[in-house]
Amino acid sequence: MSVNEPGNSSKWSRDQDKAFENAIATYPEDCSDWWEKIAAAVPGKTLEEIKEHYEILVEDVNRIESGCVPLPPYDSDGPAGHDSGEGTGKKGTSKCRAE
Repeated sequence: MSVNEPGNSSKWSRDQDKAFENAIATYPEDCSDWWEKIAAAVPGKTLEEIKEHYEILVEDVNRIESGCVPLPPYDSDGPAGHDSGEGTGKKGTSKCRAE
């Protein structure tokens, strides 16, 4: 979704992404004005941009959960709480988009 052109409103800064994530975690999805609350929490983004960003997030999560995105390899000295196994995750399935 992000286009790397200066001044393009589709580009999301790290702060905007963090505000978006925090707002999603803060407000229950069953709120009647959920979208408006999320949009109000993210400076410089329109309601439509918020909805598009959310759809991309949902697609990304679905691809990760379906095994289309391999897990990063962790060695024995890797981050705490991660196995030191092969770390390749599931291989892609027919549900995965062609890269």
